[in-house]
Amino acid sequence: MNPTVLNLTGSSGVGKSYFLEKFRDSNPGSIQILTPAIQGEKFSSHAIDWDGHAGVALDEVLKWDRTSLVEGVAALEAYAQQHDKILILVTQHDMDLEIAGVQLRTIPIKVCLHGRQESIDLSYDGRHLRFSAIAKDVQEESQVR
Repeated sequence: MNPTVLNLTGSSGVGKSYFLEKFRDSNPGSIQILTPAIQGEKFSSHAIDWDGHAGVALDEVLKWDRTSLVEGVAALEAYAQQHDKILILVTQHDMDLEIAGVQLRTIPIKVCLHGRQESIDLSYDGRHLRFSAIAKDVQEESQVR
């Protein structure tokens, strides 16, 4: 069974959002990306289109209102797990979910896009989104870009 939650981490400007946007644009229906317009914006699950997407990505996790984020992530994770969907949480640091108070029920796959590089093997078959992490050396990663 595919993991339910992917925690994509990396310093500001490393290309986390760009990677997801590029994948989404190349694979319509794969990922819905939600980013807060302003610091402290309340997260609302009403914006989620699970029927039209195999996964949902919450970008800039620490910029969302913390209370609504914690409640929203719990609901999204439960729905994703029950319906074989993927929840992607985009943060700058490994500890950001803990700092935000997010407590996941499942064990997330963590992919760091800084330091020891990893890449994400992300695929979409028109119905399901699948991912796995592949460790790479920094030099290999920069050659891909």
